[in-house]
Amino acid sequence: MDFSAANSALWNAVLQFGLLAALLLLANVLRRKISFFRKSLLPTAVLAGFLALIFRVTGLLNLELGFMEMITYHSIAIGFIAMSLQIPDK
Repeated sequence: MDFSAANSALWNAVLQFGLLAALLLLANVLRRKISFFRKSLLPTAVLAGFLALIFRVTGLLNLELGFMEMITYHSIAIGFIAMSLQIPDK
């Protein structure tokens, strides 16, 4: 695999994951510091999604829809696989 700067697809994916991580971190900080979000019991991922929506509509953030669809598709599949691998309580 080519890890040089010429491989723009790889570094674009790394950048997109970094933006997702930054959004989750920002949402977690907001949820912990602002009492409204803490009392509303809004999950960090949902708050990060709303932040991404607001940033995308205002033009501050450029997330590729195709990449986000692929991440969502695979994350849901991995989540259901992980749920099926749980050992049931006796």
